[in-house]
Amino acid sequence: MSDAADHSDESIDTHPDLIDPEWNERAERAARTSVKKAGRHILGRSQPRPRRSRWLLGLGNRGLSALLGLLIAVLLFALVNQIDDDQTEGANPAPAGAVPIASTPPTTTATVQTSGRLDLNQPYADTPAAGWHDGAAGFQLPAPVRTDGWSASTVGAAEAAVRQTLIDAHLDPQLLVDHDPATYLASLAPNARPAERNRLSSLLGKQVLGEVSLLAPGFPLLPAPVKVDGSMSVTTDATGELLIHTNYVFAFAFAPGSARDVSQPWQIVAVQHVTEDFMVPLGTRYHSGDRGVWPGHTESYSDQISCTEIDQGYLAPAYHDGADDNADPSADPSADPSAGLDPPQDPNAFYAPSHSLTIANSCPAPPRHA
Repeated sequence: MSDAADHSDESIDTHPDLIDPEWNERAERAARTSVKKAGRHILGRSQPRPRRSRWLLGLGNRGLSALLGLLIAVLLFALVNQIDDDQTEGANPAPAGAVPIASTPPTTTATVQTSGRLDLNQPYADTPAAGWHDGAAGFQLPAPVRTDGWSASTVGAAEAAVRQTLIDAHLDPQLLVDHDPATYLASLAPNARPAERNRLSSLLGKQVLGEVSLLAPGFPLLPAPVKVDGSMSVTTDATGELLIHTNYVFAFAFAPGSARDVSQPWQIVAVQHVTEDFMVPLGTRYHSGDRGVWPGHTESYSDQISCTEIDQGYLAPAYHDGADDNADPSADPSADPSAGLDPPQDPNAFYAPSHSLTIANSCPAPPRHA
């Protein structure tokens, strides 16, 4: 305010710099050029900003042009410096668990490439498992009803016992990760344990075992629950014993780790479909060692998995089969499309509990059903 009072008798139109024709021409030309460049870089368009009407400032034409040039030059200088500062500081960090986006030069490949179809915070998105229950909640029990002479309460107890066996066989980290079947075996009838223990010890890590789920060593899951969908039904066998038929599909979301080119859910989400019958003798008519869950006939298949690991009975993500060379078999006509890198024609079909257990094997080894 004091400067304005001291020079109230001077007109800005008569300022020595502003009445110099050459200075005015240079300033106006530089201002227009700067505005055009800023429009392309910042605003994404090439047209210059419209000039303000002179009545806003009450200046003459030459004075207006010169002052506009000065103001625009100052504003552009500050704006460009701010953009440089923002670029130096970098973008906001991605949310924890999100697929990282490459911030390195184009010659460097990101550890995990970003994709609109894969979000490691929601690994089941864009798969049928997205709407399934989490973990044990997926084992929905049918309402117990009296069945062929067995009371509803006895049927309900048998259903609950089988449900616990399924949880221990497919979701318990002690077996799933550590490959220790102690908890699973404890869920069975005492007299059923020795035979099942011997079976597991002889086949563990050697053959596909549908009645249990085993993760391959070195392939941890993402911090996302295993998804479960399916059903349970109760009937009796030819001798009148309680028989519980189970039909469930499990979806396991593996962490990509240091794998490259992981951009699709099928590359990290392994699917296991298992049907199993359980005999459940209950009540005082049976010896105490026979009461409880007895595992029976089992069939299973796995999809979107590593063929090299499933041959040993372990679940691992499909991307593992291409971890050594990161090659796309579709680029090589001689490559085997069943090597675990290409999803099946309809990958969603194998998520359905209604899908037949008799399927064509997409791995090099022949189908193996327990």
